[in-house]
Amino acid sequence: MKCSVSVHPTNSADWERVRAGDWSRGPIKPDHVVWDRALRIVDLADELGFDNLWTTEHHITPYGMIPNPLTFLAHAAGRTKRLGMGTSVIVLPWWHSPLRAAEEIALVDTFLGPDRDLTVGLGRGIAASEYAVFGVDRSEARGRFREALDIIRLALLEERFSYDGQYFQIPETTMRPRPRDPRRIVDTMVGAFTSGDSREMMAELGLGMMFTGGKAPEGMREDIISFNSARLAAGREPVKPIVVQFTLCTDSRTQAETGEASFNRLSEEISWHYKLGDASQFEGVKGYESYLKQAKEGGGKTRSAFGRVDKLVLSGNPGELTARLEPPLKSLGAQEVQFHFLYADIPLDLAENSMRLFAKEVMPMIKELEAPLTDELAGMVDA
Repeated sequence: MKCSVSVHPTNSADWERVRAGDWSRGPIKPDHVVWDRALRIVDLADELGFDNLWTTEHHITPYGMIPNPLTFLAHAAGRTKRLGMGTSVIVLPWWHSPLRAAEEIALVDTFLGPDRDLTVGLGRGIAASEYAVFGVDRSEARGRFREALDIIRLALLEERFSYDGQYFQIPETTMRPRPRDPRRIVDTMVGAFTSGDSREMMAELGLGMMFTGGKAPEGMREDIISFNSARLAAGREPVKPIVVQFTLCTDSRTQAETGEASFNRLSEEISWHYKLGDASQFEGVKGYESYLKQAKEGGGKTRSAFGRVDKLVLSGNPGELTARLEPPLKSLGAQEVQFHFLYADIPLDLAENSMRLFAKEVMPMIKELEAPLTDELAGMVDA
């Protein structure tokens, strides 16, 4: 099983100013300092032998300040020697030109060379604020996602192509640079989802499966079965999931509690970014009915993005982490785990020490772990 690192730079110290709308002063901590922290994690991941580096796309708020994950990965490819790369995710409806996304995918693939893989993870996004600044109607998210995916696949696979869709029109053209192995990139694309509607769409479109956090293993297991059942119904083979785990590996109980507190802080920041407790953010928006239901069930209160911390963050010594990791990874038939070591306001030195201890004591177990896809997980029998 692949053991990877995910990096999402977040300026936790700036939320008080942003939530108050106080633009009369600058951030307490400049954004470039946050990015310097993240790049330390990138270098360390390469040094310690992790398999892949993953990153996401976010805009506007202090949360996940990565406007273009492919730009970040192009830089990371040049400063590392062994790490493969992955996007979790490129938010396709925000890209006004999917052809440009395909070009940048091919360029990162070129920079990585023949021995390092690029896995393209795709999603449709949630936050109303992010859609608004790009002038994209969220009700069009599904249609735009489908067309953008069509274009990216065509651009990567075909020497010449054209496209005439509802949202995108491209005259006959070609894309340069050509990727080293376009079929490998296309065949390994994965879709991220949190709602059932997105899950079914990703499976129908022939994408693989990626979880980005926020669900306990039992919830992910149900999604895996449903996802693969939908793939089988469409005549496709079942796939193994990529999963995410927020982690602090330490022999100190006090430091473990610090990691848990930072995870709680992260949960709050995600809610602030997406405004998950505000039903007005989702009212009347086609394709986001499940988020509207969740917001209404919360009584209009800003709710935590995650459930029980003890089920969603791994915080403890190597023995504890090993004991807690192995059973759920086997039960999910996972092919890869993205570990978040640097999240919210967790101190950098604590995250670095956590990575080093984890790589020495826990990572060998992960890499040697076999997690076969059972008939149930493959959607071949009733759950």
